[in-house]
Amino acid sequence: MNLINKKKIIERALEIFVVNGIAESSMKQIAEANNYDRRTLYRYFGSKEEIVLEVIINVLKEWNEFQSTTFNSLKGTGIQKFKDFYSILLRNDDKDNLINLITGFDTIFSLDDFAEKENHIKFVDAYYEEAMFPVELLKQILKEGIDDGTIVDIDIDETAQVIHNVIWGVVQKGASSSKSINDKLKIDFRTITYKQLDMYVDLLGGKRCLS
Repeated sequence: MNLINKKKIIERALEIFVVNGIAESSMKQIAEANNYDRRTLYRYFGSKEEIVLEVIINVLKEWNEFQSTTFNSLKGTGIQKFKDFYSILLRNDDKDNLINLITGFDTIFSLDDFAEKENHIKFVDAYYEEAMFPVELLKQILKEGIDDGTIVDIDIDETAQVIHNVIWGVVQKGASSSKSINDKLKIDFRTITYKQLDMYVDLLGGKRCLS
């Protein structure tokens, strides 16, 4: 299999998915974008679902590279690193198209069904490895904070998963709906997200946010 051609197909498929959405995109469109017929495309990928998952894995890798770079630039105590890390992620508007694509994938794609198909376990495992990467970064930050005394003694695994799920939901909402929320409700969505982040900082630092 020509890996250069396969990489090109994935790149073109990403462009199509961003413009049309995953559900509305077809193998025919992907084939035509690469100057192939559908038969040739099926030599590289067994199904549209296989292309979708490889595209999403690549998107997650790009997002994780940004998070890793951000993580490596952090300075200060554990609690300061926590706040700075998520402050940077929450204001990163240029990733909105990629975040919306991942959101669409989560909505329509069944990993369980895909995993049952022959030879597809490796793709699902690769997806979960990328999807859980930011949780591992968060665990490191929480451990540093506990060790230096700026974060209270907590269950790191459980807390990291909860915070990741909630903040990822906020990131997804901001990417897809922040403008409409700002326009219709006259509320600055970004201000709300930073207030929520401050609440996490206070709770992790041992402060009571609400009486």
